[in-house]
Amino acid sequence: MHVYQTSRVVNNSGSVTDLTVTNPSATQTLTVSPLNALIGWHLVASLDWDASDAELTELVTRFNNASQYLYNATDGQFVIEQVEIADDAQLWGSAEIAFQVDSWVWPHTNAVGGFLGRNGAIDTHIYMSPFSGSTPSGSTDFRTLVHELGHLAMALQDEYSGVNLNGNYCTEARHSGPPGGDFSDGGSRAACIMDRQTQSNKYCSSHNDSAHRSGLWQPGPCWDTIAANYSDPGPSGSFGTGVIFTNRWAVKTPSFRGAVVGSLDPLPSGLQPMIAPPTNKKYHDLCQPFNFVDPAGAGAGGSTVWIRPSFWKGSDFTVGRLDSLGRLSIHGAHMGDTIKTSSSFVIVGPTMCTLTQ
Repeated sequence: MHVYQTSRVVNNSGSVTDLTVTNPSATQTLTVSPLNALIGWHLVASLDWDASDAELTELVTRFNNASQYLYNATDGQFVIEQVEIADDAQLWGSAEIAFQVDSWVWPHTNAVGGFLGRNGAIDTHIYMSPFSGSTPSGSTDFRTLVHELGHLAMALQDEYSGVNLNGNYCTEARHSGPPGGDFSDGGSRAACIMDRQTQSNKYCSSHNDSAHRSGLWQPGPCWDTIAANYSDPGPSGSFGTGVIFTNRWAVKTPSFRGAVVGSLDPLPSGLQPMIAPPTNKKYHDLCQPFNFVDPAGAGAGGSTVWIRPSFWKGSDFTVGRLDSLGRLSIHGAHMGDTIKTSSSFVIVGPTMCTLTQ
């Protein structure tokens, strides 16, 4: 990550104060401050299948949207600064995010806080099937990326306590506050992303308006954990200036501010993620995603689906499970590959496969 001192002040309303030059001939004073910190993550994402250009382009868009969501959720203090994306398991060993073609993979991470240190895990990853439509997991939602990064990159636990009579909720304000308000489901200040990211826009804190509810897996307010992990680790000293420095940067929580911050405007172009052109290792005759129907129909429902590649001697790989009607959306198949289920062997042919360009 990079940490910057900036001149951009994020106000409690969510508006920002930048230096505006109205008279270019006058002396301008630009003040950067450790209270206006910006932390930029550098992420690597690897796909374990032969992806199309369209799939990789869609992921570029998803990371851009995720960065905006993260920026707003953290009151302008965190962004995704840089991303590398590659298919065919390239960069797998250095990837924080492992995208898998198996549509049955539920979004999860194998090491809470693994971005900050391995925590005993050999490899630390977020695992998810980015184009899965077969499970209600939120896999295709950019906000799910931020939820999982909350685990891996911020060491946050989930804020839901399981299905109960009142549903899953993190803050009393979101549960019992007035419907349609800023702190209710879907509101601009609703918390918590580590509970239900599709209905929340902020992390919970110890501030009364968005206070963490006890009895959850997360031991305390998310913002307290974020501040503890991302506060300035450097020593204090004068560094030869004669002025004592105690912090090179500060992470401002809602309690520190005295307010839960409102919605921020979109990121300026200069703070959008720098995403290198994805590395696409193309094999021959790659098919566009298509809907496969097992010849056994509903009788094959629930069966695991494998693909046996036609052009290498590698092992079969799993692409998901059939739904109750024996159907599955297939990604990463090639003309001539074999689709295997518990009851069928089907060769991918022209009637199923539209070739990518």
